[in-house]
Amino acid sequence: MKVLVDLRPLQSPDFAERGIGTYARNMLRVLNSRFEGSMDGLSADNFPRPDSPLPESKARFYRPKFRKLVPFNWLFDRIVISAKLCWSDYDLLHILEPFRHALTLPRRSRTRVVCTVYDLIPIIFPEHYFPGGIRGRVWSMGERFNSRLIPRIDRIIAISENTKRDLVERLGVEESRISVVYQSVDGEVLKPDGDPERDRAVLDGLNIPEKFILYVGDVDWRKDIASLARALARLKSPGDKDVPLVMAGGTIAERESHAARGAWEAINNAGVAGRVITPGFVPQDELASLYRSAACLVFPSVYEGFGLPPLEAMACGCPVVTTDASSLPEVVGDAGILFHPGDDAACAEAIMKILDDGETASEMRDAGLKRAERFSDENFAGGVIAAYHAAKKRAV
Repeated sequence: MKVLVDLRPLQSPDFAERGIGTYARNMLRVLNSRFEGSMDGLSADNFPRPDSPLPESKARFYRPKFRKLVPFNWLFDRIVISAKLCWSDYDLLHILEPFRHALTLPRRSRTRVVCTVYDLIPIIFPEHYFPGGIRGRVWSMGERFNSRLIPRIDRIIAISENTKRDLVERLGVEESRISVVYQSVDGEVLKPDGDPERDRAVLDGLNIPEKFILYVGDVDWRKDIASLARALARLKSPGDKDVPLVMAGGTIAERESHAARGAWEAINNAGVAGRVITPGFVPQDELASLYRSAACLVFPSVYEGFGLPPLEAMACGCPVVTTDASSLPEVVGDAGILFHPGDDAACAEAIMKILDDGETASEMRDAGLKRAERFSDENFAGGVIAAYHAAKKRAV
């Protein structure tokens, strides 16, 4: 079987260092030694080459930057890539960013299409994603049009049962055409038994004290930083009231974006700005040191397609406090403490339980490590390969 993987998300600054980019790199990592067919990468010539183990592909193409004329970019993609695939010998095209690249679907081609869908958050919460005016209407129309193409894809990989349920209920996709495949993390990096001296050196380099609470991720509206800040303010006991919150991620540290300004406003309103440390973007090897050293990870998200930081934390032996919303119970199970979104009192109570009770923290570390074993490289690779075969079989 010959597969072409769309690597354009790894060329995009919007995705390369975020969840989709991490998913793409992890998927290629686990397939690299397990997939018995051949695999190439599709990329655009006028963007930096993607950081990928895949070889150069004959399917590279030039994509002009029409900038504000986004619909013309979509049209160009469809014409050029579909034409290339019509003359290629690829059995499968794997799209890794459906809502931008669904128009890449080949027409009159033997190439079947597999698509990973992470979530339908822009469709479920459109009020948070589309600006006003003509540009907003164009984006909204494009998103809706792309979403209508998704049910026509030969095989869909959903990263959680929650995403599968949304695909069925929101877009009318047949359940039989969806494969739920849980991703894994890089166990060579994200592991509980790191070098204590190196971990301490990482903390010192980022000016992080020995005892801290950790948050990892973006700071847009659904991450509910306001609840996190209020929970931090509720830590009143002598041993807890000065424990800082480390927020790892580039957006909160830059302070310039709309999301960052909203997060800092919430932090200031809660009166905890002096306890928040923002080291900025942290590469994965250093992030592992933060996970291993943190008292706990707090992840108060309102909605996720999967929820990678809780899995990364559990793989490193870090206790997890998160919400019972969307896919997060699938990931954490009974290994973490769950609370309802927006309930900062329950969140604070969970944090204090971990900070003040060493036995609870130890039990949660052990439970998290055991839970993380379910999300193995073998299961991730096996699920993706099975989806490829299902798509190929459908083409017969």
